[in-house]
Amino acid sequence: MNNLLVTTKNTASKSKNIMIIISIVCLAFIIFFLVSLDVLQDMGEELFNSRFIGFFIALLLIVFFLCIMIYGIVIIFFGSKSYLDVYEDHIAGKTALSKRNPNEPMQDFYLNYNQILNVYEMQNRIIIDTATRSYEVLATINRQEAIVQIKNHIKIASR
Repeated sequence: MNNLLVTTKNTASKSKNIMIIISIVCLAFIIFFLVSLDVLQDMGEELFNSRFIGFFIALLLIVFFLCIMIYGIVIIFFGSKSYLDVYEDHIAGKTALSKRNPNEPMQDFYLNYNQILNVYEMQNRIIIDTATRSYEVLATINRQEAIVQIKNHIKIASR
């Protein structure tokens, strides 16, 4: 009864490669703005009669690209570790870093279908509700198929 029906594991994803490229491009922009900071300050003085405005615009751009780069790095290292395996008699997986509870670490879980109250999709996550807690799984592939399989098995388990 332990046949794997669906998995959301994504080993070689295009999105991971895209995030690596985006992070490298953001790093290049950050370096460019740091190197040309004096030029941007001169531009601010010429356009707005204030070197501070040029510095402030450069600082905003650096922070913007830094945030994108950090987000990309987080996705690269933590995004692919979250998964859901749907078996004939249970589900198992690893939770994602939670948006609702950011201090909660990633956790492995194992649930029988009679423990699951509800399962639904929220953006690119599968949310699994039980009587005691909710589990969030980041799923970039097979999300809909996993939800359909779980709902079908919940109906069978509740009979």
